[in-house]
Formats: sequence, C-alpha cells, structure tokens
Amino acid sequence: MVAGANKDLEPLLAAALEALPQPVMLYDLDRVVYANAASRRILGAHTAGDVPGMSLDGFLDPDFADASNERREYVIGQGLEFTDLRVKIRTLDGRTLTMDVDVRPLSFDGTNYAMVTLAI
Repeated sequence: MVAGANKDLEPLLAAALEALPQPVMLYDLDRVVYANAASRRILGAHTAGDVPGMSLDGFLDPDFADASNERREYVIGQGLEFTDLRVKIRTLDGRTLTMDVDVRPLSFDGTNYAMVTLAI
C-alpha cells in the first residue's frame, strides 16, 4: 500500500483502512476500485462487492459530475489535491446526500488513484 513498505504490513494496512470510521474510497479515472465499510454504509451498499466497479456517473449528481470528473483527472494525472469540496451523490438506496469531500492522489504498484474521504 505504501511504496517501499514491507509486504508483511500490507494485510495490516488493508485491515486498518477497512476499519476506519472515516468513509474512504479509491477511484481510477472512471470507476470505484475500493470503498471501505464506512463509505459502503453511507452509500447504502449491502455487501463489500456492491460499490467497487461502479461507474462514478452512477452515483454522482448530474449537477456535480462534470466538475468532479475534471478534478479527478487533475488528481490522478497531475497529483493535485482538493479539500473541502461540496458534492451531491445519489446512494444505492435512492437517497440524495450533500457531502464535503477531500480528494488526494495515491499511487500504488505504479497505478495512480484518487483517494476520497467523505464527510456528511
């Protein structure tokens, strides 16, 4: 998970990320690749497999989609960071939530991602 980290630490770091009370998601340019338990609860997911693989267009409110897509490209492509962004999402169970998010770059095994932390 961390460049140069001892491989023995990877399961521990993955378990810590999953157990965080803060909702955390990882995206590539167009799909969710990971959502921890806290983010899955907010999104109304029933299983760990409900969110990964989802297109971001599937739950971003259309009014926020273009700006969000542009920011994600800056984060993944250029390593920029955005904090305290207000977005609107549609959950899997039909709710619409307005949330503040922080978006930061994360690189793992040569692949760049956007790491998003959510706050309601």
